[in-house]
Amino acid sequence: MRNPKKSAKKSGKHKASAAAGSLMAVDGAGTSAAAADATTAPSVWRPGIDPVAEDEELDYDPTAYDCLHKFTLEWPCLSFDIVRDDLGGPRSNFPHTMFMVAGTQAAQARQNYLAVLKLSDLGQGRHGKRSAAKSGDDSDDDDSDSAESDGAESMSGDESDDPDSKEPPAKMHHRLVGQSCAINRVRCCPQQPGVVALWCDNGSVRLLDVNQQLQQLAAETEAGSKASNKVQVSPCGA
Repeated sequence: MRNPKKSAKKSGKHKASAAAGSLMAVDGAGTSAAAADATTAPSVWRPGIDPVAEDEELDYDPTAYDCLHKFTLEWPCLSFDIVRDDLGGPRSNFPHTMFMVAGTQAAQARQNYLAVLKLSDLGQGRHGKRSAAKSGDDSDDDDSDSAESDGAESMSGDESDDPDSKEPPAKMHHRLVGQSCAINRVRCCPQQPGVVALWCDNGSVRLLDVNQQLQQLAAETEAGSKASNKVQVSPCGA
């Protein structure tokens, strides 16, 4: 004869172990789902710390920038500086216009120049607050598409309705002031922005007055060719 009290204790133990097993299964499923989300969610890449797999591609976060454009010169530039202008400030409405100078590091000494630049029509594109708003619109569109996908034909809107397509392309206007050596550092005078100091790789320091070039760029509406924009400016005091 079995003791009924012992049988009740054993059955209670079986129920408790079964309940614990079900909780562990649910917890394990939640942990695996969270791990899957963590692997697919975007994260900041740290150079020298985080590896990059062969099938991985690095992409930037458009919400981290209010404005992002890419411009290139013929030669790399080790130093650049922003030229103070009289366009007013603070400026918050797009598109923007700005002036800057940059010194090149060319393959041969005689190929170097000081680039006097005007960057115009700098639109916001899909960056900053507009990028966040676009992400919200995309999620809403996805929800509506999934709700109407049963035999419904999707209609694509006109590209002219996209605010990005209405922005004119960004332009780089330039004047190239030839130099006989590479430029390690360039700085504009805060009191007289048209006066630019160059520290060259041969140890010399030069002062250039580029006010005329800045005035030409301010009045220019269409970017010219590289050959027509090469100029010679004598150092101040020469």
